[in-house]
Amino acid sequence: MQIIEESNKLVFGKYHNLILLLLGFFLTTIIGGGFGNYFQNKSWNYKNRIKLQEEEQKVATKIFEQISTVMDKRLYRSRLWFWRMESNEDPKVINEYLNQYRLVLYEWNDNLNRNLALIQRYFGMDLKIHFLNEINDKFGSIGSDLEKVYKNSFQDDLSTIEKKLDSLNITIYKFNVALITLIQNRKIGTFRDKNFNNTLEL
Repeated sequence: MQIIEESNKLVFGKYHNLILLLLGFFLTTIIGGGFGNYFQNKSWNYKNRIKLQEEEQKVATKIFEQISTVMDKRLYRSRLWFWRMESNEDPKVINEYLNQYRLVLYEWNDNLNRNLALIQRYFGMDLKIHFLNEINDKFGSIGSDLEKVYKNSFQDDLSTIEKKLDSLNITIYKFNVALITLIQNRKIGTFRDKNFNNTLEL
């Protein structure tokens, strides 16, 4: 009689223990498994994000190296040609440096649209516009000045060109620092912070 009364007190009656066992199984396998999958997916997403960031960083670094190299080459070839005209050297020597300058100019123009697209994609529209207006256009202005001096048999005043070259050198340096900063902070490509460019000093 006491056993029957105790059985009646059980929530699920005579199947109380069995149901508790099933509930325990449900909680540990279904819900526990759900939590496990949630945290596992979260961990996978984090690792995948880090991997993608590292891949983007590698690509952005290569782009930086390519663009930085061609900027330095064009600036240096412009200076070499300028220095030869400033020194009033033999026209044949000046022509040799003119040819070297033009080879870099061809390389620059051959890759201009590609480089603009890459800068926009990996470093943002602001830096693309800055590159176009403050570097590309300034190179063009200096090149026109050098061509004018060359055609006038080196009789023009070269001091203005020298100042332009020095100013452009500083601009290129700051642009390089801006790209490096974005790469170091992994604010590039897919993970670029659209507001981050505003903090860069150019």
